[in-house]
Amino acid sequence: MSSQAQNPTTKLLVLWDQVFKKEGITKDEAIIKEVANLSGRALESDQMRLRLLVLKNALKVKLLGDDFPAFADSWSRETFLSYYSLKENYSEFLPDLIGKSQNFSVQNEFQKSLARDEWSGRDIKNLINFEPRYSWGFFKYRNEPTLYMFCRHNREHPCLMVMKDKNGRLVREANGQVWSQPKLALSGRGLPSHQVNGHTPQGVYLINSVMPSADQQKVFGKYRRLKLDFVESSRREKKLLRFIPDSLQKYSWWRENVVARDVGRILLRIHGTGLINDDPASSWYPFYPTSGCVASRENTYDGVTYKDQRLLLDTMMNASGLRAQYANETSLTGLLYVVNIDSKEEAVTLEEIAEHL
Repeated sequence: MSSQAQNPTTKLLVLWDQVFKKEGITKDEAIIKEVANLSGRALESDQMRLRLLVLKNALKVKLLGDDFPAFADSWSRETFLSYYSLKENYSEFLPDLIGKSQNFSVQNEFQKSLARDEWSGRDIKNLINFEPRYSWGFFKYRNEPTLYMFCRHNREHPCLMVMKDKNGRLVREANGQVWSQPKLALSGRGLPSHQVNGHTPQGVYLINSVMPSADQQKVFGKYRRLKLDFVESSRREKKLLRFIPDSLQKYSWWRENVVARDVGRILLRIHGTGLINDDPASSWYPFYPTSGCVASRENTYDGVTYKDQRLLLDTMMNASGLRAQYANETSLTGLLYVVNIDSKEEAVTLEEIAEHL
């Protein structure tokens, strides 16, 4: 779909992706013109107006009076979070808009989300053995598979995924070994989780079926991608915390999820790719980084053909008590936990995780 056919907010997000490239800010005159013609009046929220300010300042185009958000005195919690998030990475393009209106409680919440936890083996075991306290609206996720993805703080190293079936048992291979797959949760832009196109945020996700078709195969691969949704906001995050053991609520990992949700990150998925990693020296080889989704290995490397997304879908259907066939992919439901366990500079292995399962 062309940006001309999109609503202003969607158009802004598309332009954001086009302006901030990994190799630097765009110099494409057509894109610059589109940004210059976008007005804050047409945008649906002050969060989006903050992004427009950053875009226009980055491209040195004229600002209009309607481009600015309301006075900070009237900002929502979500707008303050967006402001602190943008200041973290784009401070040179975002003026001081809060002055004495600074919301210290929200700023503190944002800072907590940036903390780096170091997990013990007991922490891993507590998470794996935990049974969420399901409440009204979430019973559909009970007696469904649960996926756990253990990562490093440095997302340039692959994570490791394991799974429990609908009965709460670890999924195993035919030889009895715990089923696992390496995954990558690395932003192709190297951005943090609270930014658009940033690393896959830590936290709890609801798995809600698959995309209708395996389209855009060059980017997303040959197989349908799993849809990941945030747990909805609630007072003091009570709904989310029902999915987290009491002993692990003191850590920061789940706060990444909250901030990412509230600054407006959307469309997170688990998918493969048709893109080729042509750098065998990269620490994530043969993965290809994403714009924030969880990456599965695909394509042929060094004589080995990978189809991890296909195997993940089939394994999850079996763990759900479903026949592993295309028609049943839309029935897939479950949970995903994403956790950075420590600061080691190497891929997470089954050997180091299995002893705590």
